[in-house]
Amino acid sequence: MVLRKIYAMHKLFGTTPGKKCRDCPYLYTYQHGNRRWFKCVIYGTSASIATDWVKKWEACGLFDKPAPKGYRQIIRTLTNDPKKILPVEGQIDMFGGVTNDRQ
Repeated sequence: MVLRKIYAMHKLFGTTPGKKCRDCPYLYTYQHGNRRWFKCVIYGTSASIATDWVKKWEACGLFDKPAPKGYRQIIRTLTNDPKKILPVEGQIDMFGGVTNDRQ
């Protein structure tokens, strides 16, 4: 699950051989007290550990390149689209009904 983040970046932008995320200008360091964590602003940031980044990952193709115009944070594109989620036969919905695909 953790590597899903960097694989999405590599799939979209390619890789930069020999470079690591730690050297990328899009990697931001946050610190609170003794705790330090890293976030990639291209991938997307949140207060969750789900968007924490690892400095030793191989850098994506945006290393030292400007962000694409009109880009949307990658994490927003990885979330589930409620319109694409199909009910499973026999699944109980939020209002107590049971779905039945055999109509």
